[in-house]
Amino acid sequence: MHVVRGLLAALFLLACAGCSGRNASEPIVVHVFRDSNAAELNSALLAIGAKQLRANSGRPIMIATMEGKSYAETLELLGFQYRVELIFLHSPEDAGKLKMRVSVPTALPGRLDTYYAVVSASASAEQREAAQAVVANLRSRLSSI
Repeated sequence: MHVVRGLLAALFLLACAGCSGRNASEPIVVHVFRDSNAAELNSALLAIGAKQLRANSGRPIMIATMEGKSYAETLELLGFQYRVELIFLHSPEDAGKLKMRVSVPTALPGRLDTYYAVVSASASAEQREAAQAVVANLRSRLSSI
């Protein structure tokens, strides 16, 4: 009986280890809205995506950008029609146009423009961490361009 319990416990532990191994390789997707005309920002996002960022958990971070018809029109639809975790604004005042709760805007000065990053309050803890990693890497990338 003890042998059977020991085997069942070992099988259970192996099954759990197998499950967590699959999760560790699943990317954390950060949905990003930015002005598609912001060439400097777009270039920096592509470069950061190529770096294959990882969260503290070791999971890879995937940046998924989205764009709408226009910056102003899409900004008003965020939180209703579109769900994103990270938003790059033209100005800190644009945060007031959002119909969703977001963090305080973080300025990211580039060579051509300054971008303002906000993270959605509805993002999961993992997505917030991943979004903050993207912002930190963007700050470094934009300052080196």
